[in-house]
Amino acid sequence: MEESVVVKKGGLFNKYRTIQQGIDAVSDGGTVYIENGQYSENITIDGRSVALKGKGQVAISASSNMPLLKTIDAAVTLQGIAFRQTGHTNAIYVKETSEVNIEDCRIEGENYQDVKTTYPALWIGLESKVHVKNSTLIGHTSNSLHAEESVVTIESCDVKGVGIYAGFGSRLTAENLIIKNPSNYGIFAKEAELNLHEVSMTGGGVAVILEDSKGYINSLTTNHTYRDVLRVDHSELTVEKAEMKNFCEIKRKDEKAGYPAVYIKNRSVVKLDDVQIHDSLFDGIQVYQSQLELSNAFLKKLFMGIYIREQSTVKLENVEMTRLEYNAVSSAGQSNVMIKNSTFDHCVDEHEKNYPVIFIKEEGSLHLEETTIKGSLHDAVYLDGVQNTYLDNVTFDAVNIGIYIQKSILNANQLTIKNCYKNALILQDGEADIRNSYLENNNLNSSATYEKNSDIPKAVDAAISIANARVVLDSVEVIDKTAAVSLRKRSSLNASSLQLSGGVFSMDSIIDISYLTFRNIEKEAVHFKLLRGTAAKVQFDDPSVRVWLQKDKGSRFSSNLIHSPHMVLSYDFTEKATGPVPVNDAIPFEMKTKESQPKDKETVQMESLIGPTAYKEVMKKFLKEITLYKVRTAQGISMDQQWGMLWLQKGMNDLTPFFDQTRNLLIETELIKENECFRFSEMSSLNDLEQISSGLLWIDQLEKIENDNNLMTLLENKFPNHKLVIIISGKETEINRLKNFAPKLIEQLNYKSVFGLYTAEETAEIVRQILVKHQFVFDSTFLKEAVNDNYPSSTDERINQWPEEIVKSIIQVQSERLIDQPELSLEKEQIISLTQTDILKGIMAVK
Repeated sequence: MEESVVVKKGGLFNKYRTIQQGIDAVSDGGTVYIENGQYSENITIDGRSVALKGKGQVAISASSNMPLLKTIDAAVTLQGIAFRQTGHTNAIYVKETSEVNIEDCRIEGENYQDVKTTYPALWIGLESKVHVKNSTLIGHTSNSLHAEESVVTIESCDVKGVGIYAGFGSRLTAENLIIKNPSNYGIFAKEAELNLHEVSMTGGGVAVILEDSKGYINSLTTNHTYRDVLRVDHSELTVEKAEMKNFCEIKRKDEKAGYPAVYIKNRSVVKLDDVQIHDSLFDGIQVYQSQLELSNAFLKKLFMGIYIREQSTVKLENVEMTRLEYNAVSSAGQSNVMIKNSTFDHCVDEHEKNYPVIFIKEEGSLHLEETTIKGSLHDAVYLDGVQNTYLDNVTFDAVNIGIYIQKSILNANQLTIKNCYKNALILQDGEADIRNSYLENNNLNSSATYEKNSDIPKAVDAAISIANARVVLDSVEVIDKTAAVSLRKRSSLNASSLQLSGGVFSMDSIIDISYLTFRNIEKEAVHFKLLRGTAAKVQFDDPSVRVWLQKDKGSRFSSNLIHSPHMVLSYDFTEKATGPVPVNDAIPFEMKTKESQPKDKETVQMESLIGPTAYKEVMKKFLKEITLYKVRTAQGISMDQQWGMLWLQKGMNDLTPFFDQTRNLLIETELIKENECFRFSEMSSLNDLEQISSGLLWIDQLEKIENDNNLMTLLENKFPNHKLVIIISGKETEINRLKNFAPKLIEQLNYKSVFGLYTAEETAEIVRQILVKHQFVFDSTFLKEAVNDNYPSSTDERINQWPEEIVKSIIQVQSERLIDQPELSLEKEQIISLTQTDILKGIMAVK
């Protein structure tokens, strides 16, 4: 037998014309060189050691239902060969302790559709060892590679079609693996071990599935997967360095579909480090009855950050989350959550209901340390039925409510809560022990109601609101514009070394304070308001101060003051009350509408705006950001703020009225000055634009940007200026072109408004506002119904002139009616009163 032979299809003197002939002729350990050509045969290597090496374009295919290559207890090397199975079975079948090395090959499985049994392209089993390098694996109807009870190594390969399966004691190692559009999954391990390095997957189903397996992944990248990325079931998995984006793409077609990037269940243990999860319509991670450690991670633009249920344990460290639609962390079912050195910035979009950044319920626990939550219109932390909560060195800044506690126990140290739109702390039916903490400038959106003809608050939103709860405060400073602490429903407060700016309001509660100091004591209208049998014992740090006290006959106040408190008019609530007692109800999870409060200048200005709903909603959010910016600036806190708006014209051609409204609003809020409003279409040269450093700038000619790189660069450089508000407007085609040639410019537009054709509701609201402005009296409900009933089914741009035309028409109809009724004396009340007939005739005339 020969050490090497050459197989060639043609040639008069060629000795070996089939590959099987060459294998049979070569000695054990020898090499079969295969010349260029198409070979149709089924090869078997049994108990031999052989190398098959292609020279040129070598392809093996066959239509019979037998593997193109079958090895049994063999040692085989394959190099430079393409296997394409056209029959109904495997392309390569490796079994019974075979050892196979595959390099620079292409292995393509069968493509029989609608059959009960499908066959993998490369099947490996029965304690075999296979190494695949620089090759392409294609599975049309079944796995591209299927391994059982074997050891498989894959290096620098492409996988297409159906993915890789490793099961029943197999060990799969892969490095530099590229998977494209797998129909079900990229890699599936069942009762197996995975070791993956530099794996990239685009499109298709789940990237990696583990069931009853162990896995290690280093450097995983996925994009546009149809379902989840990692699915872990009763398994152990460690991931170091991964980026998962645009997953759960199926949700674009099926709104009910829900596949998180990482799905962990059934007593699994998962560690994720240096992970980025972003840009998807569903959750980042879901954990059920399992353990998760997540570190050095970044989650952005997701439905929800991490969803935890069923007695799970989750540890987060150095995690950053931003721009989520709902909760960053939602935990229930006796789960334990530990978060350290993390940041939650502008999480949770605006919703009618309250979706806290961190939501823990159902007897779980929360350990929060060295973490910041900021910039949310919802609560920072919400605890419901949580018996073990510890917060240490935590900051909540510019959120709705700092901490909402219901039937829970809280221990906190070095807690900082500031710039909340509502309360810093709400405690209901629970316990709290808070030490070495600082609460400042909260209740930004709250206002007190006052006693008649008095500057004493009747009802307030306190920085700390306590109801049926026991609270201990030690070395805590509270600075609030309304009230520092309020107690009700048999609560108790035990405090030491307490500094307050804002009074203490209490009903039916017990207060025991030592070493109390009021900051700016002379500015407080009342320091203590004690009602319904409150008992207060107070030791002041300076006994010589003078305080104001209001209490009813059933309440008691004792102190170490040298001078008796100034007494304010007392109320006796021990007798039958003639009306409801003013209380400060804690805000429940589902927000309730509060009694109307005095409105600030910005709120009044917002309610008077006229225009599409989308525009008004954006301006509402914009105004809140301006308010927060002004507060922080006044406190000496620097902010990297950008004011960029995108106005998309989907029906309206003239946006001048809305520019004028926006200008007036910004002048009212003192963000810009009256002489600092600029319109790009009215500028004579680029030099005019270069001179602008503050104010309001409207870019209303996008074609000039497209044709001028210098202009584009100039605008991009102006955005970081927090003194300049920039509006870019254009039609959808213009905006789409702008996204292509100036993506950096589009990314800096934080506020987007769509100006389409007015809806019936918007038309009715604008008409109502104009009539109210002109002091007309009318039935608003009837006006809305009349506009809805007569709104044309087919609309065009003329519908945007409807509001003004309807107002003119209604006034004309009223004038004609009054002229036709000369017996009526035209008093002012009659002139400004509109009948339902006036309204209906006016609308019908325009229609």
